[in-house]
This record gives sequence, structure tokens and C-alpha cells, in this order.
Amino acid sequence: MATGVTMIKDIRPGQSNWTAEVMVIEKGFPRLTQNKKLYQKLVFIDAEDETNWIQVMCKVVDYNQKFYYMSCSKCIKGTTARGNTPFWCSYCKQRLLPMPRCKFNIELSDSIGIIVATLFGEKAESMFSIDGEYLRENIQQDQLSDVAMEKLGTGIEYAVQVRAYKYEAREVALCLFNVKAFFPTNEIIEDILQLTLEPETP
Repeated sequence: MATGVTMIKDIRPGQSNWTAEVMVIEKGFPRLTQNKKLYQKLVFIDAEDETNWIQVMCKVVDYNQKFYYMSCSKCIKGTTARGNTPFWCSYCKQRLLPMPRCKFNIELSDSIGIIVATLFGEKAESMFSIDGEYLRENIQQDQLSDVAMEKLGTGIEYAVQVRAYKYEAREVALCLFNVKAFFPTNEIIEDILQLTLEPETP
């Protein structure tokens, strides 16, 4: 990190003449104020805030992607092995069965904007109640079945924690997102109700 840079958490209201190194992780749609001035909501993160919780609708919109990869059943590292024949895993140093593991991109949207994030393994299984074997069985000639498309394409609301990764492609700074954690939004309401209804301890 460059010298003389202020972290977002250290910026105080009214403070001026500060410099921050940030990534834009969410962009709202450009809008006009009542005075016809253009504005846009941006969400920033810095090196000390690489994850953010957002309440969003989650669903798959891109069906022209790989929905799983074959992995070692023990270490979950990727492999070129196919079928149900044991293979030699160079990481585990033993013969093991390959298994399909979920990995696909989903759209996260709210009233402000949209981002695309990658969902892996158990998180994908839990969010959409599927597993890698289900996806393998429901993909024929690189085409997802109608039943699976409906299952993945039906929006579900979650509180999602995303992690941003910065990388450069052709000298252009870009940002990727992974789903780090999530839970149903109704659990937020239940927690609030519990806090409200619990009597104060004397």
C-alpha cells in the first residue's frame, strides 16, 4: 500500500484532503436528482475491508457456462479424470474416485444494481439444494435440463458475504467476486425479533 493513504474506516465526517486506495465492488444505476444533476451510488472497499454483506436476490442467468468440475473426492483439487474410475491424485498420493463439484456464476441483485459472483462447492449445494452429481446428471450435450434451469433460475433472497479480488487484464484493473458466506434473510428478521422480545436482565 502506498504511503499517505487513509483507510476507509479511519475517514471521519468533515475530514478533507485525504487519499484512499479503493476498489469499486458495486455500482448503482446513474440517476438524476430533482435539480437534474447526475449521480451514481458506488460501494468501495479497501485492503482492510475485502468482504461485504449485502442483501440480494440470487439466481443463475447465464446458462452457457460450466456448472461443475471434476475433482478429487478427498482434497477437491481439480482433475481431468472422468467417470467413476479411480485415478491417481498427485496431491493425496493415492488412488481415489473423482467427483463432480459445483462451480458456477450467479447474479446478485437488489434495487440499486447487479454484480456477478462465483459460487463453489458446498455453498452452491446449500444455496440451491443441489450437488455436483445432480448437475452432471442434468447436463446433456453441454445443455442444462429444463428442471435444473428452473431450480437455478428461480431467485432466492439471501444475506450474502462477498469477497472481492482485483486483477489486471490488458492493463485494465478488474474485480472478481466470490460468495464467502450466506444465510436466509428470514434469519435476520428472527434475530431482530428475538432481541426485541427477550426481557432485559436485571
